[in-house]
Amino acid sequence: MKTPLREKIGFLAGLVLLGLCCLGGSFTLPASNALELFAIGAAPLACIAAIAGWAVTLERRITHRTIRLHLVTIALLMALWIILRTFRHHFTHYDDPASFMAWYLYYVPMLLIPLLCVLSAGCIGRPEGAPVRPISKVLAAVTVCMIALVLTNNVHGLVFTFPTDPPNTHAHGYGPAYYPVLAWTLLLSAGALVVLMRRCLVPSVRGRAWQPFLILGLISLYSVLYVCGMFNDLPEDVLDLSVVACTFVLAICESVIQAGLIPSNSHFDALFAQTSIPAQIVDRNGRVAYQTTAWPGISPSYFQGESAAGLAAASSTGAAADSAAANGDRTWAVDANTLLHRHPITSGAVLWAQDLTELNAAKRRLSHTQDQLQDLTVVLQAESQTAAERARIDVGNDLFDRIAKELQKPIQNLDDILTRTADEPDDPVRDRNALRTACLAGTYVKRRANLILLEQSNDRIPGEELVLCLRESNESLKACGMPAYLDAQAEGTLRPRTAMVAYDLLHVALQQVGTARIQSLLANIRITEGTVSIKATLDATVPLDENAGAELAPRFQDIPGIDVDAQMSREQDSFFLHLTMRERDDA
Repeated sequence: MKTPLREKIGFLAGLVLLGLCCLGGSFTLPASNALELFAIGAAPLACIAAIAGWAVTLERRITHRTIRLHLVTIALLMALWIILRTFRHHFTHYDDPASFMAWYLYYVPMLLIPLLCVLSAGCIGRPEGAPVRPISKVLAAVTVCMIALVLTNNVHGLVFTFPTDPPNTHAHGYGPAYYPVLAWTLLLSAGALVVLMRRCLVPSVRGRAWQPFLILGLISLYSVLYVCGMFNDLPEDVLDLSVVACTFVLAICESVIQAGLIPSNSHFDALFAQTSIPAQIVDRNGRVAYQTTAWPGISPSYFQGESAAGLAAASSTGAAADSAAANGDRTWAVDANTLLHRHPITSGAVLWAQDLTELNAAKRRLSHTQDQLQDLTVVLQAESQTAAERARIDVGNDLFDRIAKELQKPIQNLDDILTRTADEPDDPVRDRNALRTACLAGTYVKRRANLILLEQSNDRIPGEELVLCLRESNESLKACGMPAYLDAQAEGTLRPRTAMVAYDLLHVALQQVGTARIQSLLANIRITEGTVSIKATLDATVPLDENAGAELAPRFQDIPGIDVDAQMSREQDSFFLHLTMRERDDA
């Protein structure tokens, strides 16, 4: 929970009083009666009262909490400065240790006030509670070092010198470290105004910024004349540095506020006269204090009491509505295009009307656009589905065309066999051989088409797929009365093209020997990852001629992505084939 501003101010005031009590042991009363004491304290009390009155107005005028705290702290430091000056001149002797300490303590407010001015200027345009910037920490560290240098002057004597013996504060000079302290004070003061000018974005306000610079120039001139001893012949209470400096500081702070360099609650009449926002500021009784020319003339019945008929919670819901209600915020719906907002402020409330005409028109356009987009989405989805279905059909047609093209010759051979067998007279031996050839060709067409389908959706297929093709061809031969034996084992994967080439070569080998002359078939198949090894022995019923298997040799050459090692031999009525196929990575 944040500490209230009044508690922070009270804490700082307590520190001031504690410091004065620590010095109180060395103080002596300067007057013998109350009248003289009143005459001594009247002027300082008047100055402190003026500073306190100015500080009280800051709580209502300055809107930024951090800046307000800095300015109130400046007021407390000026009051401390006046108190220290009074005690030094009227309640201590010039050679008392308390006089030296009170004089050194002058420089605490003298250095801290310009620093707080810089920090206040740096807070303009930043949210409350923002982290302290590194440059602010550096400035504060240098200022603390300057204060420590002054407070320890009795140790090193670099800031003030005392030529008399014993030393006293009335007769003093300035050491080499005094001028950096004075320069740092003036530099911080000028830097605060420069930062204010850079952060101010209103041209009309910048035109009035000469006022604080003029006052800064006067206080700089006074400081130079004071250090040069131009006022040494005047009485102590005339043009005293503390009183004059506090007056100038107060004048600079107020001129900055009046010039508009620090955001405040001033100049509402000019603001409300030029703004185009429909707004009002009313007191607790509902009387109008400020009103813009754009105010729509809404009847007070809309915002008097929570039971008004126009009360609306549509503008904020959920946690936002609960937070707004806790802060005293209210919102009324005047009509479909106007909302009236109320926010409580000190001694009244601010009201502003929100025109929803453009927002409602934008919502209608958005709703119309959403309907159009939904209709367009439905059309696009239908078109996408149609295009996808058309693409699927096209892919299927291309695939069937490829199957028909690659298997055109085997299908034609199968058709010729069936046609010739039907046209010629019955011959049991010929019909059995034709049936054997037709079964082998039909099985080849079926399994070969299946491999093409697998290639369409797979980069690699299990070697078992090739084994299934060979087993089905083997079974078709068995069904036609041919002794056929197959020993197959598959442990890896193949490219679909590799499986098709291996199946094609074995089928061509059977065709070259001639299914009518084959008495038996013995085949051994081994498949590993990317490799096919086939060993086949075909026994014929009659001796084979020398050209048996001659057409196989050209098929083994220049197969893309496959290295083929083929060995063929024949002996009387037997044909031997040893085929090894290995896939290459350049396929």
